[in-house]
Amino acid sequence: IQKSVFLLKNSDGSPKQLDLPNFSIRWSGLESAGPWSVLTSTVSLENGYQASSTTKYGITTTRTENDTITNRIIEQIDYTKNWNPLIGINIQWKNKINTSARYTQTESFNDARKGQAQRARSTQTGIQVTAGYTMQQGFRIPIKMWPFKNKRFKNQTDFSLSYNQSTTRTENAVKPGVEWGPFVEQAFTTTYTLSPKVTMTFSRTVTGYVQYEYGATNSKSGSSKINSFKFNVSIQIRG
Repeated sequence: IQKSVFLLKNSDGSPKQLDLPNFSIRWSGLESAGPWSVLTSTVSLENGYQASSTTKYGITTTRTENDTITNRIIEQIDYTKNWNPLIGINIQWKNKINTSARYTQTESFNDARKGQAQRARSTQTGIQVTAGYTMQQGFRIPIKMWPFKNKRFKNQTDFSLSYNQSTTRTENAVKPGVEWGPFVEQAFTTTYTLSPKVTMTFSRTVTGYVQYEYGATNSKSGSSKINSFKFNVSIQIRG
């Protein structure tokens, strides 16, 4: 059984659920407030929340001399909570540069009650910052002969720069007796990437991009570098 909820926390770290719907909110028109109007064309804020709980049931049967008693018991409850974003801001500047920044948070909680009771919790946070600029221009072929005939080609160039950072933590807890034990960290990973990209559109059939990505991943088991270069040209042939 699955349902939408709003999740809070109990004192032992387990989720406390309220039966509330998910939501997504966007505030626009903020460029007219304060000094924003001098530098920006549009400013908006975002906030979004999604959460659910899924309950899995099992059936137990008890036989007596005169009857058979069937009971439904909870074997496992899974919770997910996603702030996407917890806070987000989008700005279009008057110099035609677009920027956005988002902070996201995702948490999953597994409460297993069949056999040895145990709990698993995974938390992930993320920061995404992007900036982009579009330049439109064109060129004319200075040849009057067919098939050129001084034809003018329009092309578009998109410049973008993105920064992404994420942190993931996994924890487990067991119940050796009456009380739950503390959560113990099992894994912890941080990742960041910085990626500039140039995309060019020469026509409706010819596009291409150049992208470079640099970053690193660090965890309990070690670390690694991210260093990649991508180049792509796409030519669409129409019959």
